[in-house]
Amino acid sequence: MGIKEIEERIIKDANAEADKIKADYNSRLIDLKNQLEEEKRRQTGVILKSFNEKAKSTKISLITPYTLSLKNEILLKKKEFFDKIFNECISDSYNLDPIEYKSITKNLIKSLENENNCFEIIPSKDKENLTKEAMQELIKEDKGKWSKFHISNDSIPIKGGFIAKGKNMELNFSFETLWQKVKDEYAENIGQILFEGN
Repeated sequence: MGIKEIEERIIKDANAEADKIKADYNSRLIDLKNQLEEEKRRQTGVILKSFNEKAKSTKISLITPYTLSLKNEILLKKKEFFDKIFNECISDSYNLDPIEYKSITKNLIKSLENENNCFEIIPSKDKENLTKEAMQELIKEDKGKWSKFHISNDSIPIKGGFIAKGKNMELNFSFETLWQKVKDEYAENIGQILFEGN
């Protein structure tokens, strides 16, 4: 099921829930009006005024739980949708073709170029060979610049990318971490788009 179908399904479900809430609200409102008419016939103005105030508070107490429940459900669906998109981004990054994966890995390693440190690159499990190939390609380009970097014989269970261990630092270049940074950076903007009107 594509993103568009998910969005349509969320909107369809939300509209159906809203129609149910409106029908229930109208039915209860009619019941309240009938009670009010009956009370008007039997009671004096003072009792009538008291009943009107009770009817107003009952109307608010009837619609508020439904409205809040509907809004919470819609927000939950939107959040699930938001999280699903980012999980798909991580998965897509991990499953890149080898040439793209090596290109991204080389660019990530190059981002360490200005660090005055020797780095051990610990690759993602199942991506050891691609990471080694990316490093070999960098060394072919400029051996002197990349001689202080080496690929570890170990690997770590992350979804793509690598960990760079230096003398006094460890830098996380796993795809999960990189996408989380993107998610955090753009969460407010994306949230405004997804959650506007709620």
